[in-house]
Amino acid sequence: MDWLEKARDVIAAGLGLLMVSGVYLDGWAHLNQPTLETFFTPWHAILYSAFALLAGFIVSLAVRRGGRGGWQWLPPNGYGLAGPGVVVFLAGGVGDMMWHEVFGVEVAIDALVSPTHLVLLVGATLMITAPMRAVGDDDSWTAGLATALSVSAAAAAGFFLSYLSVFADAAAATPLTLVAEGAPGHREGELPATVGLGAYIVSTVVIIVAVLSVRRLRPVLPAGTVVASVAAVAVLGAMLTGFRFVVPALAATVAAVLVEVSRRWWPRRWDAWLVVAVLLPPAIWAAQLTGLTATTGLRWPAELWAGIVVLSTLAGGALGLISGGSRAATAVTTPRAG
Repeated sequence: MDWLEKARDVIAAGLGLLMVSGVYLDGWAHLNQPTLETFFTPWHAILYSAFALLAGFIVSLAVRRGGRGGWQWLPPNGYGLAGPGVVVFLAGGVGDMMWHEVFGVEVAIDALVSPTHLVLLVGATLMITAPMRAVGDDDSWTAGLATALSVSAAAAAGFFLSYLSVFADAAAATPLTLVAEGAPGHREGELPATVGLGAYIVSTVVIIVAVLSVRRLRPVLPAGTVVASVAAVAVLGAMLTGFRFVVPALAATVAAVLVEVSRRWWPRRWDAWLVVAVLLPPAIWAAQLTGLTATTGLRWPAELWAGIVVLSTLAGGALGLISGGSRAATAVTTPRAG
């Protein structure tokens, strides 16, 4: 096996993360330069250049295998779906260009639910998740790195839910407006907090689902997967608003590192996947809220900020159980040092 075969999945995962980062750069440009009125921008150039690199690499894998027709050329167990992903993304890109020329460039929340943008999401997802599918249960360090990079790209694909990202817009920094039930302005007064509560739950789901998606592919949670998922959502989310809330984002990432490190001391009988799903939400949101307190200021009452930590923990636990958390721990526990 030559060096390219060994590094194949790491290269593909890295290019996938680069492509998703290009999506965030484009999102930043639209949020901070609302006068953009054309498809042909430097930010689109970065995004589509990254796509071209990943698509070209996928095609190169087909050429190297050779001997068979169609997408059967591609390596099995993952890259077979990457090929159609290239086609879907290309179709979405052409459609997006035509959509912009006919209907103009979206400058608000409509950009995140534009039909052509969602087609791009489908194509990109098929491509960027190929490495984690391809490595299977390989326990080498290169397979672990490829999985972590691929998971971070998959989590970052939550960009299309960034209108509910607590890292881009810290709702807990806005005081709760108290208006009596039934009085004029009651619904309007509670709307920021309502959106904020939803944002914490959605962000929890994006992070936990990205981590638990690996469960179907391998029995042991690879090192770095937890940190990769949180860092991608937190740091790239903060970038959308010019890193205004970068300290809470970094605090959440540090909390993920602590959760990752703590895995070394978990008893073997514990189900590692379920523990992550339960332990990660309170850790990252307590850290994020602490970072917010130290910078912008935490202006929610205790009932809201403490309640959302508990509620997100329950949501994470439910996701862990649904993913199969009750299965025998011996099949999913993390390896012990020594």
